[in-house]
Amino acid sequence: MPKDTARLDSADHFSAAPVGDPRLTDREVDDFKATLLAKLTLSVGKDAATATDRDWFVATALALRDRIIHRWLAVDRLSSAQGRKRVYYMSLEFLIGRVQRRCRQPAVWRARQPGAR
Repeated sequence: MPKDTARLDSADHFSAAPVGDPRLTDREVDDFKATLLAKLTLSVGKDAATATDRDWFVATALALRDRIIHRWLAVDRLSSAQGRKRVYYMSLEFLIGRVQRRCRQPAVWRARQPGAR
């Protein structure tokens, strides 16, 4: 294991089990509970006693998003430090959608002009 990994995990208070490892320690579970309560209070603006199911859902989604982003950035830093290359992919559907939108815009613009055919 590269020595940068230990530094990244110890420096990041969101460290967790490696990707694909379903085992969590009691400390990680307690840390996530605390993060969830903090999100509920600070991001959603609700107290645990008055929070609805929707409030708990939003707080959970935000807490998980933060956890995923921290892990993603740690892996990104490690990959960059190791000189790994990236592969970029652009969907053909994305390009077709942009072309269709660009072709439709002049027709819509002309249709809105007085006396346009």
